[in-house]
Amino acid sequence: LVERGAEIFILSHLIGEPKILSYEEVKKLREFYKNRYIKRR
Repeated sequence: LVERGAEIFILSHLIGEPKILSYEEVKKLREFYKNRYIKRR
């Protein structure tokens, strides 16, 4: 739970506005960063 909170904060921080994201937004962002990370390797 703490981990998820940190993840949400970090993700929201990366898009420039530290706010609590909805679950859907978090899922979309997670996919986006995961895909970006995979492409980089």
